[in-house]
Amino acid sequence: MAPTQVARLKEDVDDKEAIQILQGVAKSGGQSTDSDEMIQSVSMMLDRDNEKIQHLASKALANLAFDKEAAQKMLEAPQLRRSLSNVMKQGKTDAKLEATRVLNNCLSQGPQAAETIALDEDAMNALKSLCSSSDATLRYKGIDTLSTMSTYPAGSKAIADAGLIDSAVLPILGEKKGFFANKEQFDVARFEAICVLANCDGLSRVDTLNSKDLKLFENVLKAGLDGKNWAGRSWTAWTVLLPLGRITQEKSLHKCFAEIKIVKLLVQCLIKCQTDPELMVACFCLNNLSADPECRTAMQKPKYDLLAQIKRCEASRKMAQPHARAVRKKVFESAPSVDPLAQAATEEVAAQGEKSDDSTSDDRTESEDQKDQEADRDANKDQA
Repeated sequence: MAPTQVARLKEDVDDKEAIQILQGVAKSGGQSTDSDEMIQSVSMMLDRDNEKIQHLASKALANLAFDKEAAQKMLEAPQLRRSLSNVMKQGKTDAKLEATRVLNNCLSQGPQAAETIALDEDAMNALKSLCSSSDATLRYKGIDTLSTMSTYPAGSKAIADAGLIDSAVLPILGEKKGFFANKEQFDVARFEAICVLANCDGLSRVDTLNSKDLKLFENVLKAGLDGKNWAGRSWTAWTVLLPLGRITQEKSLHKCFAEIKIVKLLVQCLIKCQTDPELMVACFCLNNLSADPECRTAMQKPKYDLLAQIKRCEASRKMAQPHARAVRKKVFESAPSVDPLAQAATEEVAAQGEKSDDSTSDDRTESEDQKDQEADRDANKDQA
């Protein structure tokens, strides 16, 4: 999009021309040689009382927010944040979805974004309004944004303080599949609601999670590790690992984790993940699950070669080191793994040995009896 065209987005530009310019901006992906001018010009259009203009302006800003520097500039503009919040609360559905995408893309850029939004009362109220909507797609987008926000300490605290656990998250878990547009939307919304609860220390508020719920984590983690889509979206291992670290602390769920065979994927995390935080949380999850006998048995399977990966983390990854050491001691030292074939052979040898000992003992006893009888006969002869 040429800078001269963007510069024409002034307060006095008519709606028809504004729509033409914004359509060009949206098609260009929000790219411009001057992001300051782009943000300033497009953000003015958010306040237009025109559904299409609000939608296109929000879409252009959402695309621009993929750039970290541009996202930071948006967050530093209070009027832009207020305008976005107003669109999220009062705009039409398409405009609301794109305005929320602006917020979500900004949040994806790092913890500073979460700190800014957490302190923005208008933005928090807009999210609350979105998540209480009767429109399934809007609630889906709202819980998606809360999930991103909850990965940061400031964000998770703001969500809890704003009462969004009760008003937004738990109601999502209470919805039936038919409320959502399709099964994929239902699965993602449920997965992200559980993530928010975990990240906000709200798991105690859920009556029960089952293997089917935790299976969602297995699906997303597998997709993230394999670089594939799940439910029509791309994911990273970190998306799952952070909430999983908290969920695996719940001992009442360990049996469910054993049923879905999460151990195999956590071992793959130690092989495929590259960052220290990812490896640390993977080791932390394994340490938590090692308290369960079934999970511990799975960790001891030779085909996983977990001990080698644990030793590698222990030796070269400082963040993961204490958790890796704990896994090694609990799983491989206090209860060393045994090759089942070797164990069977050992038991068979022991059983044969026991039979041999019994036979020898019996022979010795008969020999001793014979000697006693001969001694008695000799003694009788002497007496005669």
